[in-house]
Amino acid sequence: MFSRVAKAYVYMCPFCNGESLSNTKTGQIDHRSVCGNQFYVKEGRVSRVAKAYVHTCPFCNGESLSNTKTGRIDHRSVCGTQFYVKGGRVSRETRRHAHSCLVCQTVVWSSRSFWEVHVKHDTPAGKPCKKTKWHVPEQKAHEKR
Repeated sequence: MFSRVAKAYVYMCPFCNGESLSNTKTGQIDHRSVCGNQFYVKEGRVSRVAKAYVHTCPFCNGESLSNTKTGRIDHRSVCGTQFYVKGGRVSRETRRHAHSCLVCQTVVWSSRSFWEVHVKHDTPAGKPCKKTKWHVPEQKAHEKR
């Protein structure tokens, strides 16, 4: 009896440059246990689509390699945040402006630097805060920069 042995491929992860051993010739390589990413291979070679976009995180200014043109970028493994991209650029809807709640002083994040801030959040004690929206004047927003 003959046993069929699958051919092993060694791929270089396009995100962390680490090696990944797999018997997958075409498909997805799960490298999440090493660097938190997945990438695609076709006919034994790493697909170029795997790192088509380099996004700059609006919170830590670190780079994030992704194949996402429009959607959510998970940067929690680096700086603990997520942000959104649209058309390959960081979206205006990304919550990147810090504001202190007027009632409980908790720092909350908003997509607006001024005007009306609408954010449901918890107090430092872990209970829901009753204040969910307040007005931030434009002048105060510019002072923070």
